[in-house]
Amino acid sequence: MGVKEKYSHNSAEVLLQESGNYFTEIISLLQPIKLVDRKARVVNSEIRNAFELADWATEEQVINNSQYRYDAYKDEVAVEVELSLHAYTYRDYFKFLLGLQIGKVEIGILIVRHESAQTDPAQVTFNRVVRDLGIFTRIINIPILVLGIS
Repeated sequence: MGVKEKYSHNSAEVLLQESGNYFTEIISLLQPIKLVDRKARVVNSEIRNAFELADWATEEQVINNSQYRYDAYKDEVAVEVELSLHAYTYRDYFKFLLGLQIGKVEIGILIVRHESAQTDPAQVTFNRVVRDLGIFTRIINIPILVLGIS
């Protein structure tokens, strides 16, 4: 199934396309991933493995000696996969913002569940993330590409 919908916050998609082939690479890595009727932890692991096989660092520390890590990272692009609770996306935003502040991250990629694959109202979904980024646009000033998978 792969990517069903995308949203570019602060021109993230344009910046990704200008910085090389990362946009195309990420979309192609996610294309074979199927979320519907599968456990989130299995899909999460599959996505991390796909990035690792494509020479992205996985479990990259946000800052040294920190418990916070990006799911995948390469050349100032940080990826977070969030398929569980909506509340966890706020932690992802802060990790992206911290990376921006210390000069480690220029663009964030947030991979979330598309509404068509939602099984629980507490789960994060594409539309909820897009709504949040609209509300917090003055605060979340880093470019973030949101990808809704199903």
